[in-house]
Amino acid sequence: MWDALLKTVRCEIISFTRNDQIDAYVLSESSMFVSKRRWILKTCGTTTPLQCFEPLLRLAAEIAGYTEIEDLFYSRKNYKRPELQVSPHRGFDEEVAFLDSFFDDGRAYSLGAINRDCWHLYTLSRGGGGSKILKRNNHLHQLMEQQHHHSQQQLQQIQQQQQLEQQHDAQIIEASMQPDPDQTIEVLMTDLDPNVMAIFTKDCCTTAKEATQKSGIHRLLPGMVIDDYLFDPCGYSMNGISKNGCYMTIHITPEREFSYVSFESNVASSDYGELIKRVIRTFQPGKFIVTVFANKTSVAANANREIEHLGIIDQWKRRDIQYSRFASYDLTIFPTLTTFGVGTKGHATECLEAATGGGNINTPDKRNGKCFKQKLNKNHEQPQQDDVRSISNRLYAHLHPYRALGKSTFSSPKENQMELPVQQLFMDQQQHHFGDELTTAMTNTIAPTDYSELKFYGQLKKLLDLPVLFAICFVQLISFVLVLNIEECSPLVLFSWWRNKIS
Repeated sequence: MWDALLKTVRCEIISFTRNDQIDAYVLSESSMFVSKRRWILKTCGTTTPLQCFEPLLRLAAEIAGYTEIEDLFYSRKNYKRPELQVSPHRGFDEEVAFLDSFFDDGRAYSLGAINRDCWHLYTLSRGGGGSKILKRNNHLHQLMEQQHHHSQQQLQQIQQQQQLEQQHDAQIIEASMQPDPDQTIEVLMTDLDPNVMAIFTKDCCTTAKEATQKSGIHRLLPGMVIDDYLFDPCGYSMNGISKNGCYMTIHITPEREFSYVSFESNVASSDYGELIKRVIRTFQPGKFIVTVFANKTSVAANANREIEHLGIIDQWKRRDIQYSRFASYDLTIFPTLTTFGVGTKGHATECLEAATGGGNINTPDKRNGKCFKQKLNKNHEQPQQDDVRSISNRLYAHLHPYRALGKSTFSSPKENQMELPVQQLFMDQQQHHFGDELTTAMTNTIAPTDYSELKFYGQLKKLLDLPVLFAICFVQLISFVLVLNIEECSPLVLFSWWRNKIS
């Protein structure tokens, strides 16, 4: 049944898991979820999800007896390479025209900055119960018109039936006014840490379970039954489902040139801040978009108020935030990008550091060399050392430039201990070039400072300063006498020239 439908989408089923509330399928191009009243399809690449729309409507009517759509949400991020897509997905305008051919009351929206990362949405909300109630009331009206044709006994039976149906209608109306709680959070990430993305390749992990454990995905929403798949040579997909019908799904394209990770879940929460932090700290994106959908009866209906406080998370800063209110749902969306700061290391980065000794990790700040240099200068900028160092230290630096650079020791005189953190940080950053050999060399070459030698040179300088000054003056005077004839110069001219020369 589903195989034939998914052929029109240009993907196929890879694995399957289920419980009493939901069926979850890992596809060759993302995931599909099926529950009693809901069908969710997530795809990627050059798939054609809208092509299966008409066959899906026929399938819902034939198998489940559903003939009306209550809610529809078609959404996606703007394409990075739209020219690679096929009809009807070559542009959002084309997708809207396709959906408008099925619905008269559809609405299309583009949220976020259209010249940057934005989010396209097509939606509608239909009160399916209203038409059914109207048909039932028409039936009751026909029964009332035929009352005079029936006996008294039949009339009583009809009245009892009317009362029961009216009570049932009232329940339907109340149920239609109070829909089941529903919510969805989605995090779309790009420009990801290449070291984290390396986990999702066959060169790093041999099984999907290993990639799930190394990356820390299993910790994002504990209690989920995970069905994961690691593609060859790279790529990763997973579905997670819980007993109460909640799901989560993650799909990863790890290639450096177009790295992409999507996270989605319908887990209910009044504050998604901690979940968002866990997700982005796990994957370390350069930028990402968060969307939160929630209806009026959901505990996440007011989540936008909590999300508004997430202006800065570690090294990520929110660019803007946007709210939209639809017929049955509220939407919150905000794009975020990485800043100059040094963020909290994700679980995957920590694992790789432990495996490589910390020498091969490109954290977001290191991936941007300019940003890293600015951060280094900002945090470790020293005052003008020529102004704050003592005369003895400056003399020490002039007389021993090689030792002052730290080739023999990283310990300068006590007054100059402030230089040590920067030197140590420099060596830490160079660790991945020289490895443990440099550390060993540093340990072997460190020697105690010779303070007696320092005192000697300081005293020598004080003793020599005055005689040297007089010697210079004397040499200048003798030179003038040799060049000019002293007998032909007046004493006043000679004294004036000598005074200017000394000053």
